[in-house]
Amino acid sequence: MKWLWLILLISCGARETQETPKSATPLRPDLSLCQKPSTLPIRSREEDFLSFANFGYRGIGRCRAHAVLTQKLLLLMRFNPEASFNCETDCLSMVREWLSDVEEGSVVTVPGFKNLAEFSAHPEIQPLLRGMIISYGSRYSATSVPLPGPARSVSVFHEVIRRVKKNQIPYVAINGSFVGNHGVLGYAVQKQNGMQVLCVRDPNIVPLDQEKCENFMWQRGEDIVYERTQRPQDVIQLDLKSDEDARLRTYLKALCR
Repeated sequence: MKWLWLILLISCGARETQETPKSATPLRPDLSLCQKPSTLPIRSREEDFLSFANFGYRGIGRCRAHAVLTQKLLLLMRFNPEASFNCETDCLSMVREWLSDVEEGSVVTVPGFKNLAEFSAHPEIQPLLRGMIISYGSRYSATSVPLPGPARSVSVFHEVIRRVKKNQIPYVAINGSFVGNHGVLGYAVQKQNGMQVLCVRDPNIVPLDQEKCENFMWQRGEDIVYERTQRPQDVIQLDLKSDEDARLRTYLKALCR
């Protein structure tokens, strides 16, 4: 197998911001799922996402970094609204410590917030998250995950569905005439109009209250079609990179101890 190391430069589209949800269902790990290969013991929640959209920095969108940070926080950060936390005083050192622990692959519990959207909307905390996204940069080295089948995008589509069913929230690189070079997170699989669709979190779109599979992909022959809220339908190319597997190993180690 020949490995081709790629330096990827991702440019993303305009941002869209909306309101922040204020509640989320409890996230309780089911450790019995750790006995199944590559299966995470928690499920993605429709209520949780970053409260701000992808943004440009030095002329380049940060969709990959936005999505990867979202993925890390969704899987490694817990929220306990019953515990007190006063951010009127100097709380940034504690928040920096939590974020550093997440970056190192540890599970952290955050007091005083109901969910990721509320946490990321806080005026003292959001600049720290934006700084992390900028620090990730837009260039990275990765290889395409080897998959069977002649139609790469179709193979990736079905592989991402397989991973989502294992409670993963995989990052998928996409390219299309309207969406351009972009990246999204797969988070659920549903049936719509009798066909199987992959629900995705798009860094350019912040939901009003919950992710309700308003942005999704589906297969039409050997094409993968991307449907987005108030945007044109797009036929896209998909890819799955090796750094996704590296992050998965980190999540499995942290969550299945």
